[in-house]
Amino acid sequence: HSNDLRLGETALSHVSAPSELAQTLHHGEGFRGGQVMATIAAAGRATHCRRNGLWDVIIDEPQELVAGHVNLVNAQELSTTRSYVQLPEGFRVPFLDATADYRPDEYIVPRPGHEGPINLTELLEMPGKVWPDEIAREATRRFYELMHRPDIHQARLDHEALPLEQGDLVMFSNPILTEMQDAARVMRVEGNLVLLDREVEMIAVQSYAIRFMVIGEPDEKGLVEATSVLRAVRTQPGQRRLLQLLGGGVQPEQDSIVQFGPASADSFPVRVVAAEMGEQFSTVLRLVAAAPEIDELTDAFVAPPWTGRRGDDVGFDSFDPEPPRFAGVASSINPALSDPGGLGSYVDANTTARWLVVRLSRVPGAAFLTHFVLHWRVGTGAWTSRDVPLGSGVAEIEGFELGDVVALYAVAVGFGGAISDPGALITYSVGDGDLALPSSLDADGMIAAGGLGHAVLTIPIPAGDTQQVQIYRVPTGDTLDRDLHAAGAPVPVSAGITSSIVDGDATRRTLVDALETGSDWTPGAGWTLSGVADHGAGAAGALAHPITVSDGQSLRIAFTVSGLTGGTLTPQLSGSDTVSAAAVTADGRHYAELAASGTTAFELLADASFAGQVSDLSVYIRTNTSAPQGAWDYYAEPRDGDIVAAMAGPIPTQIS
Repeated sequence: HSNDLRLGETALSHVSAPSELAQTLHHGEGFRGGQVMATIAAAGRATHCRRNGLWDVIIDEPQELVAGHVNLVNAQELSTTRSYVQLPEGFRVPFLDATADYRPDEYIVPRPGHEGPINLTELLEMPGKVWPDEIAREATRRFYELMHRPDIHQARLDHEALPLEQGDLVMFSNPILTEMQDAARVMRVEGNLVLLDREVEMIAVQSYAIRFMVIGEPDEKGLVEATSVLRAVRTQPGQRRLLQLLGGGVQPEQDSIVQFGPASADSFPVRVVAAEMGEQFSTVLRLVAAAPEIDELTDAFVAPPWTGRRGDDVGFDSFDPEPPRFAGVASSINPALSDPGGLGSYVDANTTARWLVVRLSRVPGAAFLTHFVLHWRVGTGAWTSRDVPLGSGVAEIEGFELGDVVALYAVAVGFGGAISDPGALITYSVGDGDLALPSSLDADGMIAAGGLGHAVLTIPIPAGDTQQVQIYRVPTGDTLDRDLHAAGAPVPVSAGITSSIVDGDATRRTLVDALETGSDWTPGAGWTLSGVADHGAGAAGALAHPITVSDGQSLRIAFTVSGLTGGTLTPQLSGSDTVSAAAVTADGRHYAELAASGTTAFELLADASFAGQVSDLSVYIRTNTSAPQGAWDYYAEPRDGDIVAAMAGPIPTQIS
């Protein structure tokens, strides 16, 4: 069928296609720009066109705004062509099926109203369409277009007479199609009387009307609004030039054109398919029926379920299938159980909850089966059943407890719904043959030794099935939170061997000497060194040590203050800039972190009132893998995947 019949458009306010038309397009190699635009537009039931020098899109949907009238007065060479064709019984639409991983397939869409087998088909290409329901709807709509738009009308107008564009809705009057339609020019208007320049014919018992365009005043942009108006006229049988309008309303202007005809068929609503340049500054319009019923029928269409099969279902004689055999039954802790041990997404190795994994297999030679059905009960309780896929033959069942005695049997289901006799009845004690589980750790044998930016945990791993240990680092005194306090990923370990696990960066070294006389320390007023640093009240002074660092590096400082009786002690970085930490005013272990900026030395600045002792001092460069400073409680948790044993801890330590 000629594509001339596919209107495919209507003005979209020249903005964008509605969201319902969004499509997934799959293009092969070799598409050019024009082809891609045409294909994308067609996927949204549209076509691309040029308007005012810009690309635009027109969509085939009902319109209400009439853009103009075409008749014998303002047009010449009116003609109508109808193609008498035998429509196919169905369209064959090749496509990539989005419901089957975009596998190439073909949809045979029957013609609306056709019943029986489909013998006569025609290929219909729909590039970019991948959803079966949409293909069925759009192919059915194509049939409606062919059924309700059999005619192509053509008319030639002066180029300046009526500026119409592709997609416009036009009221078309053509006495060639029906002699009851006519058109004339208005000579004069007096009250409700309209004088035409030629006679029109009326017959008794028929209602008549005239249709004319009313042009409004130009707006500030020079644009005018035109409206198609229909007015009823009094029936006066015979040939008449003088018409009497009925009722009130807008009247035609003198020298305007009116279309005359029966009140229910004064004109044909048509759409402009093409507006082409003709000879002697004329425009040749090609028109097809507006046919709003196409959209009404399309909207009412419901696509049949898509199966990918062709033809009718083939009957199948029922038969008695053979029952399946048990290939294996096992129990284990189920990681999918809902928090049996109160451990969030993990499963406590001490839980008694179990699941069963049952494997079924068909008898050799058994065919035409659809699936198995497994039946079981615990003790003398009620029987429960579950369908088992034929492919895997595996059923995973939850809700058992360690020690439960479970009775099981299975049946096979064949095509046509035939069910086999019950297979062998077996019993299974839940827990028999379970895999070894991770063993609990001995907290008394664990050691946590803190250092510069790290801690080393020494953990004796007991015999059993412990495959990993998860370390948790918790601020001293806080409650453990699995997600918040996990220190990295689980660490692989070997059962029966003591493991040393490093949390943090064990490569850090202090940048300052011991607090001894003869070292690189320079004591200021009031400071003395003897393995510890003492400062007496009475004079402010700094204890300084040269260091070499780069700007922007983070330096961690840790030290212990004891015997403090007054005053303040401030750790700081000195050089071209001075970067100070918070002043210390109490005994205890203290931590600070400062960013180097023009730094050449580290200092402990004591005010004149400070009296106390400093020991265990370290200054080092922090790395991204350094563990955080402070006092921590460590916990260790043995596990095998998501199955865990009891947690051991807390083991306290401090990281400098």
